[in-house]
Amino acid sequence: MKRFLPLILLLYFLLPAGAYAGADTLAMPDTHDTALYITYLNNKSAQLIAAGEGQQAARYAGQALELARLTGNEEEAAYSLYYIGNAYSGKGEDKKALSSFIRSLKRKKTLQNLQLAEKLYYSMAMVFARIKKYPEALRYFHKASGLHNRQEDEEEASGLVADDDDHDDDDNLPTDPRQLLNQDSLGRFRLYDANISFGSNELVIDKDTILLDHDLPQTRKAARLKAKDIIQPFRDHKKALAYGVLLHTKQPVSGERKAFTGINNVGHMFITLIKFNADSGYVSRTFGFYPDKDNLFSATPFLPASSSVFKDDGDHDWDETVGKFISRKRFRKILRMVKQYSKSKYNLNRNNCTDFGLCVAAIAGIRIEETKGSWPLGSGNNPANAGQSIREGKVEDTDIHGGSAPMFILNNLIR
Repeated sequence: MKRFLPLILLLYFLLPAGAYAGADTLAMPDTHDTALYITYLNNKSAQLIAAGEGQQAARYAGQALELARLTGNEEEAAYSLYYIGNAYSGKGEDKKALSSFIRSLKRKKTLQNLQLAEKLYYSMAMVFARIKKYPEALRYFHKASGLHNRQEDEEEASGLVADDDDHDDDDNLPTDPRQLLNQDSLGRFRLYDANISFGSNELVIDKDTILLDHDLPQTRKAARLKAKDIIQPFRDHKKALAYGVLLHTKQPVSGERKAFTGINNVGHMFITLIKFNADSGYVSRTFGFYPDKDNLFSATPFLPASSSVFKDDGDHDWDETVGKFISRKRFRKILRMVKQYSKSKYNLNRNNCTDFGLCVAAIAGIRIEETKGSWPLGSGNNPANAGQSIREGKVEDTDIHGGSAPMFILNNLIR
């Protein structure tokens, strides 16, 4: 194949100038320097992705990938696949995006480039979150942060924690998230990039391919949940490695502080709780707090109060998500709060889905500013304002002082 390289390069270099036109602020390098030209194509792709021109970005990265393969430039090939994946991700083509990211990770020198690996893990986390694979999203965010904060001298983190519900002792996991991240490098919280499986009819990644045997399930009506349906699965008596919480908001109008739209579109806030086990398994529940309407007007501005119910929100769409790892003690406190909340009344003004989410956030050490708004005959915390504050970065990790917060924030701009 390499004997045809001069001809292939000549064809690339003789392409009409229009093929590289448009918002081009990068200087074209000497086309006789193939390595420099590949870097140029990749940098151009990155520039186009930032400008929202994914289709053109994919073409540039595709050209760079072909040249990198022909010249044996593994690092630039990995970057090309990363940019191709981001171009797909920007168009909402999540399956193709994940395929490109996995192929990039499998290049020989990718994991030696910590900066690229971190970017790949972060991009993969965002895609996993969009397809509602929240445990994998949190794992990859964790991996990205682990690379970002990795220290040269890694010390082994202390013991695994048995999930014994008979004792409510202090935290057995490190309270400093940066100490928790050390576990990743030591195999305490490992994620095998070449062997990931989510079930026989879902996403499967083997050593060579990434497949979706069937499309993701269609959105279904949220099922009612009792408190025990949420709490009991976490009491599996397996050793716990880590605990995570994610807070999701669906705004009535994405990107706006409009408390409602239409007749009854008020948005929603819901949460995901995850317990990662030492056997590489996990338990995850995604749910929200709802009114269990007593009559036509209950849980409306006319009659704000209502009976309440939890519902399964595993298929619920969202606009913003914020998540973090928390201690065992805080996780157990959230479960106790869920049990208490199951006995409380819903109130549109004082105890709605957003109030529930903010209570969970407070226990987790997450503070969201400017969450209140008003509507006819009432006011209170609501998904529109809480979601917009997340989008605007008005979120604080109350556990971190003077350093970067180990929270993971994602704005879903695709769906």
